[in-house]
Amino acid sequence: MMSNGQHSARLINATTPEIQETKLKVLDEETYEKTEPVRALNGTGLSLRMDDDHCVMVIIFPRGKQAGGAVDPKQEIEDPLDMAERIFKIYENPDSYTAHETCKRIQENETVSADEYHADVRELLIKTLEKSGVNCVQFPSLDGDEDFLKLDVPADSPTLKFMAEKLRYKMAFKAEVYEPIPACGPFKGAEPMRNDDDKVVVAFDEYTVAKDHMFEDFDFVDRARILEFWLDQWVSLDEMLRQGIISAYFPCPKAEDMEKVHEDVGSLLSFYKLPNHTHEQILRDYFGEEITFFFRFMAFLTRSLVTLAFIGVAYYIGKKTHLIKSEDLGYARSGIALVTSIWASVLFQRFKLTTARVKQYWGCSDYEEHEQVRPDWDYHKQNSSFMTILVNVFTIVYVCLYVGAISVILAWGRNAVEEGKSASTASLVLTIVIKAGSFIWGKLAPKLTDLENHRTEDSYASKLIVLLSSVKLFVALWPFIMQCFLTNITNIVCASTLDKALEVVWKGRPVTAEMSKVMQDHFSFANDEVKGGVCVTGCYPIYSQDIFAYSQTNCDDAASTSVRTYFIFQIVSEVVFIIIGIVLTKLAVRSEMQKASDRDGGKPYSLLQWHAKTWTYELESWSGSQIEDYLDIAIAYSIVVCFGIVSPVMAIIAVAAFCFSYRLRIYRLIFVARRPLPRSTAGLGIWASIFDYINIFAVLCNVGLACAFFYPGRSYTAGTQVLAFVVGEHGLIALKMLVDFLIPDDPKDVENIGHYNRFVLCHVQQDAGSMIPEPKHHVDLRGVNLTLNPDGVGSGSSDDSDDS
Repeated sequence: MMSNGQHSARLINATTPEIQETKLKVLDEETYEKTEPVRALNGTGLSLRMDDDHCVMVIIFPRGKQAGGAVDPKQEIEDPLDMAERIFKIYENPDSYTAHETCKRIQENETVSADEYHADVRELLIKTLEKSGVNCVQFPSLDGDEDFLKLDVPADSPTLKFMAEKLRYKMAFKAEVYEPIPACGPFKGAEPMRNDDDKVVVAFDEYTVAKDHMFEDFDFVDRARILEFWLDQWVSLDEMLRQGIISAYFPCPKAEDMEKVHEDVGSLLSFYKLPNHTHEQILRDYFGEEITFFFRFMAFLTRSLVTLAFIGVAYYIGKKTHLIKSEDLGYARSGIALVTSIWASVLFQRFKLTTARVKQYWGCSDYEEHEQVRPDWDYHKQNSSFMTILVNVFTIVYVCLYVGAISVILAWGRNAVEEGKSASTASLVLTIVIKAGSFIWGKLAPKLTDLENHRTEDSYASKLIVLLSSVKLFVALWPFIMQCFLTNITNIVCASTLDKALEVVWKGRPVTAEMSKVMQDHFSFANDEVKGGVCVTGCYPIYSQDIFAYSQTNCDDAASTSVRTYFIFQIVSEVVFIIIGIVLTKLAVRSEMQKASDRDGGKPYSLLQWHAKTWTYELESWSGSQIEDYLDIAIAYSIVVCFGIVSPVMAIIAVAAFCFSYRLRIYRLIFVARRPLPRSTAGLGIWASIFDYINIFAVLCNVGLACAFFYPGRSYTAGTQVLAFVVGEHGLIALKMLVDFLIPDDPKDVENIGHYNRFVLCHVQQDAGSMIPEPKHHVDLRGVNLTLNPDGVGSGSSDDSDDS
């Protein structure tokens, strides 16, 4: 948890006279309880003491076992100086290089006790906070096993303003700054411009104390970021967490903000409502831009899927009411596949347009300006390309093993159905195998990524996302690829005659002449390798006395059942996962409350102590993580857009699932996860490329389904199918490229406002001083002659001719 070096040079030594060292305020339990009101926190069913005032960040310190805590004070700490160096030596900040050397107990001994090590490290942290001017309040936990340290930098304090200036933190201008701006060309001046969403868009610039009156006030998200970035220059809280010096740190939850987010966006009672963009600012003010963009994208996908849902409803009604005849169902699904392909090919361009406006309005960019260094990064080791190759090879081996396992499961499933067992049972087994393969890779991928020794959090996350998404998407899609495209050519049944082949296919059931003719014309072919041999294709009609060329095949039935089963399992597992997190959180709170009750007769629990019992928003946590949230949406979306057409009503299920999941994830993030540190990254980052690839693959799948899986495409010759596929997918990819070309990522209003705000910045920055250098720096250029005729050529020719 460290920041970019450009923000770190000589920070504390440059302290202005207004920044004074602070003193730590320590409150005992009785005093602390008297200062905070007790009330119910909506959404939790708990009455809590509200201790969230004057708080930006909380750091929790475990006590020693002798005081009821978890730290063994007698534990020997080896290489304590090196461990302290990892905490306090921030390589981008030269002022921090020798900070750890002031720890006397650590310096004097090669091995020290945990009691001595914790004392030195915690003392040095307090000194850093004092010099930084951070207000601190300490109080004990309810059962006395931990100490809470509340950190605060008030919005109007000189300390916060000083930090913001040193960190070059960007803030929004007030609208009043535009009043003296003159008109220029198309720009009217005197006021900021509005975008096509009718929002006033102001410029952002690096904050300076001298221009404080020009900037908007710091909100809580600004304060939390600035304090985090400042501490990053002096101490690695992540390393302290890893070493057990602290047990947690997080931005302070605000009861009123939590209730507002819950009431307006996260209430589970609103699960039936389509999510929209009207509450984006509320999410941004609590979670920051990065998380808000995830929910913004999820809301966009949910609303976009409504189009496919309406088509699915129309298909379902037409099928049930026989408005669409049986022989026309294949044509209808082929048409829906074409519509889905067009929809997928142009979908994201609309999202990019609206995203560009939001990014400009919030003043955020595609990347986090403050670099986060991983606490697990070993700076003694150099990154090895061999390790990267090894990780990639292992990934390929895992995929190959999974392909083999799925092939076995699908073969077993077909045999089970043919023997009279339920297709739902086979689909459920397949779903469990998909989830198992995904779960196992979810455990392996972080360990493989750790082997590459990534320096920054962004680098680590990018590689982890690539590993997780590529394999998990393949794991989810491969069974359906096999069912729809490979079964027809890999599960061929051959015999000396068609009757014998049908006897194997239909387990000896009686076959009429009409049935035999349909199978001969549409679902079988001659096999030259067997004398007089005939083969039945892997996908053939389900046994019935009335079969036709357009009859539903076993592959069609298996694929549609598998898709529906997978989705239902996905929804149920997600709900169960979140409910378990909620239950575990409540059990942890009740356990601590019971211990306090046994000790002191029962005292009200506080908001911060309750929040400390929630789960960190990180990978493999009961509160989930952003990577896992994106993965869940990516996998579900890919199934719907690539193979949902196998069962068109899947789009309806998907819309309902996404609506419920949207509310559930927000609820979990409020009440099950600790408040995450607000990040200002805009857009989807690497996920934008992943979803683009999903959409391209969706075009290929839907065209393939229309050409080879649905009737009448499946009745065409192989050459005709390939030709139709090539023409179809090339045409749709060309359409996508045309749409991308005609509709730019940045709309005109964003481009014009960007030009205008840069014009404003030039005027504002020019106020700091004249653009003309002092006279002593001027040079004499009177000898330079750049007239049209510097040599005077022909200037006297007219006079000379007259004299002659």
